[in-house]
Amino acid sequence: MQINNLKVEYRKNPLGIDNLRPRLSWQIQSDDRNQHQTACRILVASEKKIINCDQGDFWDSGKINTDKSVNFAYQGKSLSSQKRYYWKVKVWDKNNSPSQFSSTGWWEMGLLKKNDWQAAWIGARTTEKGPNASIVNFLRDNFANSESLNKKISQKTPALYFRKTFSLKEGLTRARIYSTALGLYRIYVNGQKISRNLLTPGWTDYNFKLQYQTYDVTNYLQPGKNVVGIIAGDGWYAGNIAHVGPFQYGTAPALLVQLSIQYRNEQTDFIVSDNTWRVTTGPIIYSDLLLGMAYDACREIKNWLETNFEDNYWPKAVIKSGLFTGQLTAQQEPPIRTAELLKPKTIKKISSRSYLVDMGQNMVGNIKLKIRGKRGRMVALNYAERLDENGQLYTANLRSIKQQDLYIIAGNGEELFAPFFTYHGFRYIEITGYPGSLTVNKITGCVIYSMMEKTGHIKTSSSLINKIQENILWTQKGNSLSVPTDCPQRDERLGWLGDGQIFSKTASFNMNTVCLYEKWLADIALTQQPEGALCSTAPPVTGIPFGVPVWGDAAVIIPWIIYKIYGDKSIIQKNYSGMNRWMEYKVENSKNYIGPDYGFGDWLSLNDENRTSNPENDNYSGSTSKTLINTAYLAYTAHLMFRMSKFLNEPKKVSYYQDIHLKVKNAFNKSFVADNGRITDDTQTAYILALKFDLLTNKQRKLALDQLIKKLKQKKLHITTGIVGTGFLLSVLSENGYSDLAGRILKQKSYPSWGYMIEQNATTIWERWDGFTEQWGFQNPDMNSFNHCALGAVGSWFYEYLCGLRNADHSGGFKNIIIDPHPSAGITKAEGVFKSSYGTIKINWEKQKNDFLLSALIPVNTRARVYLPIKAHSRIYEGKKLLEKIKNINLSEQKKDKYIYHTGSGNYKFRVHNPERKL
Repeated sequence: MQINNLKVEYRKNPLGIDNLRPRLSWQIQSDDRNQHQTACRILVASEKKIINCDQGDFWDSGKINTDKSVNFAYQGKSLSSQKRYYWKVKVWDKNNSPSQFSSTGWWEMGLLKKNDWQAAWIGARTTEKGPNASIVNFLRDNFANSESLNKKISQKTPALYFRKTFSLKEGLTRARIYSTALGLYRIYVNGQKISRNLLTPGWTDYNFKLQYQTYDVTNYLQPGKNVVGIIAGDGWYAGNIAHVGPFQYGTAPALLVQLSIQYRNEQTDFIVSDNTWRVTTGPIIYSDLLLGMAYDACREIKNWLETNFEDNYWPKAVIKSGLFTGQLTAQQEPPIRTAELLKPKTIKKISSRSYLVDMGQNMVGNIKLKIRGKRGRMVALNYAERLDENGQLYTANLRSIKQQDLYIIAGNGEELFAPFFTYHGFRYIEITGYPGSLTVNKITGCVIYSMMEKTGHIKTSSSLINKIQENILWTQKGNSLSVPTDCPQRDERLGWLGDGQIFSKTASFNMNTVCLYEKWLADIALTQQPEGALCSTAPPVTGIPFGVPVWGDAAVIIPWIIYKIYGDKSIIQKNYSGMNRWMEYKVENSKNYIGPDYGFGDWLSLNDENRTSNPENDNYSGSTSKTLINTAYLAYTAHLMFRMSKFLNEPKKVSYYQDIHLKVKNAFNKSFVADNGRITDDTQTAYILALKFDLLTNKQRKLALDQLIKKLKQKKLHITTGIVGTGFLLSVLSENGYSDLAGRILKQKSYPSWGYMIEQNATTIWERWDGFTEQWGFQNPDMNSFNHCALGAVGSWFYEYLCGLRNADHSGGFKNIIIDPHPSAGITKAEGVFKSSYGTIKINWEKQKNDFLLSALIPVNTRARVYLPIKAHSRIYEGKKLLEKIKNINLSEQKKDKYIYHTGSGNYKFRVHNPERKL
């Protein structure tokens, strides 16, 4: 056996963590089948030479009889700030034979105590009041409604440019920068940008919490004179947020920076932010996450990043005592970076001054634009997701903002405009004032998102399903920027809990979301009120309601999803107290265990005319009653709390939630369900929730299922569900033997359907089924995003049912795997790949005339139950042998149309042969 892929806190060799009991994970590879770990030994050392001698001065676990290889909590000596620790592991296999030690990994602690920070918060004494006149005049002359926009721009502060020079001695061995900002920041050392990270330090509720980053700058420094330069912009701290405008936390950016320098003689020096730093403004006139970035290249400060630059005329920075009083924590979620580069699909000249660029993909990020022109000339870039009926940018759905970047040319040959303190959601760009001819090689789209590893892959014989999956993935990338957002384009971009919990399972199959969600759950916890209510967005924003069922239920559902996907109980343990307070709040606000008539309902569901309503009178909430939805979710979350309490060994809570679940289930039946299985609201969503959450008796269940099938057929297999019902529909059908019907629904191309979106040239998932229709045109622009995750929750069905990859009920992290493909509606083959915590799982099936082929790769240290479809005279082979003659693949159960086999790790090739006549 070989041990590889060592991770600490889900990362390889992480720099600057602050968990005092880091979670250690490893994977095992072996060519032997049915291989698994029976014991392990972990070593942690303070020096590399110690670990190289197979010793651990900080922790030697000794041989531990366990099969645990995922999220093994460190149990050694106390860890210290800024200290690097080395570790490795060996394991014993199924025969109790030891492996060699793994290669050595490491992690490094950040600043763990408040007094580890010697730096002070610094900012500028004064800032310019607004943009220069050329930008304001340009907007006034060229854009409608510029007065409103100019008012917003006049509230913006220019970006700040900070600078500090210092000298170093010979013998430098290690240097770290620990830094953060109220706002956004970018650091340069001796003229070099030290990180590819964007929109740092991410979004948190600055009243309570702020993330800091750790950078290894050893190789950027030199003996003698050095310089650190930092640009700071408004970001979420001082810039516009959603509907509430700017200055929600503060009015101007500020920095906290600490450079720790170690020498060979073990001396440590510190360069910290204080009033010896210099600060000024420069070419970034304003930068705003919603409004865009304005850059005047005529105001560039030449050579400001060089050590010999004279900065005496720059004002001194001002210490901002008491500016931030919350908690500083090491960054949890993956950094935002440019992950992909796109070239335009088409460029069209639409006037003597303007070009229309089609990137071919609804993307999130920015562009790089090469420009050559006369000094002082302005170029404007306006962004949109779609074109209107006249072929112009459709911007009505942006509501109160314009996605716009501005650039004033310096006139010094070819220049590059690359905005970095903003982002846009767009496919189309109108570029006005561009000098010369705009060609493909002069513009590049920079796709940005939180850098989560892509863990899932789906490919089927249906090009439509493949395209739906592609659109879901693009939507996920565009809505993963520090928090899981609802949309990336209009004046919103909020971490809505409802959208987040509904999409969380699909998201966690597609990409490794655990660090993003762990950070976001901490954001959610900070919104909790004394009575237990949670804000419907995290971080919270003024005007967003608290205590909304389904939305607040993210605090219960997402930890459960994280456990099921990654096998990490610690996230449940960390959030368990807050979950209980939320559930107590829900119970107290129910009446006889019936949920309140309050909240968002089945948001953006359709009515019987397949339209939510007339676009001028759109009420959004749908026709399924909020009391029914909220009651169903009360039962669902009580059941989840029962299960989580059980494996956390909380017997009183187990009894409590078991009782709550039973009482809610009885109340649901009494209030909403007739003896014939008909549910009072008689909507697709009502039946879906009742079936998915197991709220019915066996008799009622069959009748309700019949009602759901009837309603679907009445709609010619079209969906009327909103964001609450949609994500569960196909799984409900598959769980009840209707996978073929699920596939037929999925493959629809007429309105309303996922296929219809694609027929309308969608490259991401829309917010609503009727975002644009050939009959009605665009929906109400107040609620009409074309890049929204919630309806993409269907993606989990691709993995769990179409490909057949699920967790056993008693298991998390795919320690115990179910492989149970559900061939559907003319789909003849499917391939699913998932990089689990234990290793890569692959499932590949194909239907042939007389054979069903299934190949499966099962990681070491896991087991699987494999479901094979059989007929009366089927013969089953593994490789070239009859399955019954192969050891360690055991038939455990026989159902009407499937055999279920138990097996361990390995690469398997099954063939079910169904002869045309009896042998």
